[in-house]
Amino acid sequence: MTVMIAELYDALRDAGASEEKARAAAKAVSDNESRLDKLDARMSGLEARVNGMQGQIDGLKAQIEALKIRIDTLTWVVGLNAAMTVAVLVRLFVS
Repeated sequence: MTVMIAELYDALRDAGASEEKARAAAKAVSDNESRLDKLDARMSGLEARVNGMQGQIDGLKAQIEALKIRIDTLTWVVGLNAAMTVAVLVRLFVS
């Protein structure tokens, strides 16, 4: 059963529209409002999901930054190890 907007129906009747046309127009507007309400509800749900995803993305960014710091540290350790290995080899074969 479709719902009709009584105010619109009354206004159309007062403006001189026939009863059938006023009723049909009021039902059509009511149907469109109902569709818009459903779309608004779906949009709110999507906004909530996007906000949740944004929180997850922020968490991933923090983890990536932590990994970058660990990679920088490991790079320095490997470089220091390579330098010490070269120093030991030089000392063994040059002396």
